[in-house]
Amino acid sequence: MEVREDFLGRTDSDMLKLALKGARNMRSLATGAIEARPGTAFRANTPLTSNKLVEYKPDEDTTFGIYVTDSSLVVFDHSGAAIKTFAAVPWSSAEGVYVTPIGPTLLIGGSFGIYYIRYDDGEWEGGTWSFADGTGGEIAQPYWAFNPKVKIQPSGKTGTITITATEDVFTASHVGTRIRYLNREIAITEYIAANTLRGTVINALPPSYRLSINDSSGFRVGDAVIGNDSNWQGRVTAVYKASGGLFAKDTLEVVTLHRFEGPETAATIAEELSSPNNSSKLIAGGKTEIAPQPTDVWDEQMMSAVHGWPQAATVAGQRLFFTDFPKVPSAIAVSSARGFDDFGIGLEDDDAIVREIGDGKPRLKHVVNSGDLLIFSDKGSYVVFLREQVAITPSNFSPILFDDRGASDVKPVRVNDGVVFVESNNEQVSVAILSGNVQLRWQVRSLTAASNHLINSPINLCGPAVESATPEKYLIIVNSDGTLAALSYNESLDEQVIGAAPWDTLGEFVDVAPVFGKYWALVDRTIDGNPVRYLETFEDGFLVDCGMEVETLGNSYDQLETNGSDFEVNGNPLYVGVPHAIRLAGEDVYIVEGSRIQGPFTVNSDGTITDLPDIIGTRQIGLNFQAEVRPWPVEMLDSARAGTFDERCITFIVAVQNSGEFTVRANNDSRPLGGYDFGDILGEAPPLRTKEYRIPVFGRRTYPELAVVKEKPAKLRVLYLAQEVQG
Repeated sequence: MEVREDFLGRTDSDMLKLALKGARNMRSLATGAIEARPGTAFRANTPLTSNKLVEYKPDEDTTFGIYVTDSSLVVFDHSGAAIKTFAAVPWSSAEGVYVTPIGPTLLIGGSFGIYYIRYDDGEWEGGTWSFADGTGGEIAQPYWAFNPKVKIQPSGKTGTITITATEDVFTASHVGTRIRYLNREIAITEYIAANTLRGTVINALPPSYRLSINDSSGFRVGDAVIGNDSNWQGRVTAVYKASGGLFAKDTLEVVTLHRFEGPETAATIAEELSSPNNSSKLIAGGKTEIAPQPTDVWDEQMMSAVHGWPQAATVAGQRLFFTDFPKVPSAIAVSSARGFDDFGIGLEDDDAIVREIGDGKPRLKHVVNSGDLLIFSDKGSYVVFLREQVAITPSNFSPILFDDRGASDVKPVRVNDGVVFVESNNEQVSVAILSGNVQLRWQVRSLTAASNHLINSPINLCGPAVESATPEKYLIIVNSDGTLAALSYNESLDEQVIGAAPWDTLGEFVDVAPVFGKYWALVDRTIDGNPVRYLETFEDGFLVDCGMEVETLGNSYDQLETNGSDFEVNGNPLYVGVPHAIRLAGEDVYIVEGSRIQGPFTVNSDGTITDLPDIIGTRQIGLNFQAEVRPWPVEMLDSARAGTFDERCITFIVAVQNSGEFTVRANNDSRPLGGYDFGDILGEAPPLRTKEYRIPVFGRRTYPELAVVKEKPAKLRVLYLAQEVQG
């Protein structure tokens, strides 16, 4: 709808047939008409740190709204009223917090860890999220080898032991976490030194052996070895030749990876050990268990205070995905199909997946299920093809790079069969979408190349409200400067039919999200000199912002609270009458009844309005917002004689439908239109008009400045704009 100013003169561009030079606070309709955006309705006063609006559906018949503050999580209902507050939360800032619904549970994560809330049959609970129990007291959590070049050695196989590392890799934060030695867990109970910990073995650690063999030549420390008959598997920690004098026979010292009994040393079997570079027969009886040996086959909790927590989570294909790990940004952890809290890895189809993906260590930021699984990183976009497969498994999880444009930290949103994301430059919004007639393939296309002047370091994306009754869908981009860029479309995300428009308000938009089938917003405003953050909803039919629709201008009633608790008298709640307009104390407001507009009126500090007009019936009270349409000059029109003469605009033609008061500007000439006309009864509301207006253009007729402006809270729908020219 609105395209950047350097399109001036591009008579060859088909896009400009649908474009405007300016479309402030306008939206495009499915018919091609444009109208002023809907106003907003006041819902609630929220803390100044409120952020992260999200819809939470614990079951098919129940829906709540959620927002997060620096010190709490608040649940609200359809009216915006807070119905539950979780005050004992582990975070101290709402910035950097992610909120992810996973079935009946809501995950809230960030640098502090992972928290959850859950609603079930009228009961709420919340607390620290934990992983499922594994076998024998182990925990089904993901592990990672953060120090692959370091070796550790336990002092024993069972009970309370010490763990010694070859380098200083331990901190006091390890206490309370678990590490694994040869895939067996040790619960850390004490920090002794930077290279020493004390812990409790959960299940007996794998044994180490000294093996006598015929020939140790070709075996190397670190080699994987396997018993050809027993399928015993181990790792070599030391190699000795008999000629060295330490042992009478060639000897290997090994740790066990599989089959704790070790290889077979019976004379009747004569098992052969194989390594990548050699093989040799075991000498009969030549197996002795020794103290646990040092090994580099060890790992630590992937998520903890030691190495940080994932910064993003999502659900796709009945699995939970964690990404954006501080110390292994190219890693992804995928839960098993057995449960969102089960990260037990293996080779079975329902096992968890923990691995790095991509070349060049990309930082994996987001995962979205759009038929196929899309993974967005700072170095490109990946796909896991699932359309022909039943489920994600460890064997088919093989992400393929399909575009090298990176993504920002802003969470992508699914729109139809595509996924919209903010590119890593923070100045371009693009869509990953399937294209092709015979063979479908994923590709990335910019949505805002022609209107990137409306994009200013976005902080959030708001996808369409799925249950919205209107055929028009909106993708709303929340900019860091408090403005919105609203992209409207019908079914297609083709750039040629997307209408982009800048939306603003008397204040700054902080967040917008689809909740309860509407677009909800957190808005910063300054009321009576004080900063506030209001919860509001965009409402079709609302002509004001931060508005209230009331029958009278008297009081609304709020339950009195003291110290955060409801105040009661004789067991009954005490309600206090509050003037409706108290939310806008000190501000200039308009009162709208149908097509009658009165104001502005200044709201007194107590919420009352002096010299109220005599209005009967339902009316809106709220802040005005202006809307403006500016067409491109006539040179943008197709002409066989383009470039051979100077077109001069002599008439500006504006057709409106069911519209109230507005102003048409042609260069320095401003004409108020709509509203009352000859023959109207002044005591009645002015009729809404459907009419074509023809405005003569004086002054500069080549590249004239033309505009249609809504200066008051009136309805405005523009059917078409045209210019009569003279060559």
